[in-house]
Amino acid sequence: MEGRRYVCIGDHDFIPPTVASLLMERVVAMGRRLGGKPLFFGRGTIVMGYADRTVIAVYTTNDDRAMDVIAFGINRHAHLSGATAHLASVLSQNYGSLGVAKQRLTRVPPSVLDDAFVDHPCQHPLLGPCQLVPVTTAVRDDPSTVLPEWLAVEYEVALPEILWWSSHRKKETRLAIFLRDSKAEHAQLLVDPSVVSETWEGMVAASAAAPADAHPP
Repeated sequence: MEGRRYVCIGDHDFIPPTVASLLMERVVAMGRRLGGKPLFFGRGTIVMGYADRTVIAVYTTNDDRAMDVIAFGINRHAHLSGATAHLASVLSQNYGSLGVAKQRLTRVPPSVLDDAFVDHPCQHPLLGPCQLVPVTTAVRDDPSTVLPEWLAVEYEVALPEILWWSSHRKKETRLAIFLRDSKAEHAQLLVDPSVVSETWEGMVAASAAAPADAHPP
């Protein structure tokens, strides 16, 4: 399981309902392009099943202050990358002034739950006990080729269309233009390791304890 929470930075800001509805609509469309189907619809929530048995969930918190994008399955990183690209596009095109911070959302292992010296984690309605860690994101200077191919195509579908009069840009991908031209707060919403580098507290320890995981096929 791999997840990201996007939480409003401003004390009085909230996730507009149209952001949730647009993102859910886009995640469903992405799933259908890949042979998947919706498994659950709810208030600000959708669970989408994919043909490769990956599952994507989008959830808006009850106070409308944050939105979660969660992926399960062997190809979870690639599907999470596609879904967050759509979120970055929705926010940059329609709500450019809304600032959101990114956090890594993970389930809490039983060993931590049993430790009386660890602060009680948040209770997630879809996942149970979870923990949130702030994520620092930097766009890579030389983004590598996006794999798998369907994800590269999804970026072309998700990100803003290249203006017709920008003929010199037509040789560039939408992703390349988005990374160069978008505000930093929008590019940092992406999670694809081929285009951004993410770091968070405890990352080295977690990577050492986890089995090797190649870039998603």
